[in-house]
Amino acid sequence: MSEVLSKPFATFFKRWLFWIGVALLHAIMVYTTQRSEEQKAPFVVWLGWDLVHVHAWFLLMPVIMRVVRAFPFAGGPRRIFQAIGAHAIAAPLIVLVHSSLCSAFFLTDLIPRADPERDTFTAMMQFYLVRRTLYHTLLYAIMVSVTMLFDMRKRFREEQLLAERLRREATEARLQALHAKLHPHFLFNTLHAISVLVTEDPNRAVDMLALVGDLLRDALKQSDHLELPLQEELGLIERYLAIEEMRFEDALKVEYEIDPATRDLSVPSFILQPLVENAIRHGIAHRNGPGLLVIRSQLIDGAKTLRLEVTDNGPGFVPVPSDERGGIGIPNTRDRLESLYGVDQASLSLQRTATGTTVTILLPARATATAIAPVEAERTEPTPAVSLSTSLAPRTT
Repeated sequence: MSEVLSKPFATFFKRWLFWIGVALLHAIMVYTTQRSEEQKAPFVVWLGWDLVHVHAWFLLMPVIMRVVRAFPFAGGPRRIFQAIGAHAIAAPLIVLVHSSLCSAFFLTDLIPRADPERDTFTAMMQFYLVRRTLYHTLLYAIMVSVTMLFDMRKRFREEQLLAERLRREATEARLQALHAKLHPHFLFNTLHAISVLVTEDPNRAVDMLALVGDLLRDALKQSDHLELPLQEELGLIERYLAIEEMRFEDALKVEYEIDPATRDLSVPSFILQPLVENAIRHGIAHRNGPGLLVIRSQLIDGAKTLRLEVTDNGPGFVPVPSDERGGIGIPNTRDRLESLYGVDQASLSLQRTATGTTVTILLPARATATAIAPVEAERTEPTPAVSLSTSLAPRTT
């Protein structure tokens, strides 16, 4: 409640200080430009007169703002003529009220008058209407213009915020669609592998179904998050590779080369699974001998960029078109990176090496909210990358 009340009060106070500053500057200007010392009134008198004037305008400013917003100079010729007519009526009325307020206040004797018998209310009104009408009308026009400029600036900012919100919502919707597209793709491929085992080895098929259930349970927990720590993404990959272990038995070897400083960095959820799946299905599965899969992570560019790599020793891919090797996985992953980080901030590339294929992802190194301190601590004392090699042997049932 206090915050709701404090904001309007702060706005009111800022506007009041602005008018006080105007009065002070005008009083200084008038006091220093008087013709002679003999005609020079005390500075306090000039300041008092200007304070009366600006407070009268301050009281009338809400009325001026209401007229400006009720009759905007926009919307076609008819609306413009209506606005001109409204201000043609409002301007003399506002000037008349302002002159009346100032004349009434001067009669209170709070500010000294040169001749109290001569300076009556009628005389003061005559002075304002005859000698100050044009000046006050010009001030009215200036206040109308300033109000219009502030309103235009406010509308421009609101339009910018609305456009940004719509752009963010569209990006999130696209990311959610791309993210959801991965789950049925992954599930279809896994169920296909199980269907092959059902006739060959029913016991292993049952074990694989249990592993799939665990993997899907973890995947569903992550489905509401566009990003998560790399450590959790690697945990998902380990469960997925446990399923592939049952398919390839001892024909698959996996190595992890993970920089400890990268484990708590934020990565898009399910970003590595389609790359690992492609490396196995389109690379290692076509080898006659044992296959090697290497998953790497490291910080580059002065710890500003996170590089993720998935390398296999399969037969490689046909350079053109490169995306066909990955089915929907590679194009989908590239689209997710571009939508989440922008084309210039993240990238995905495929490279044929002497021993197979390497898929590289570059993205900004951003710590998760709960891991900023540990990551910073690890970066201050660099730790060499850890290499973990596991041989996937068949399970005993």
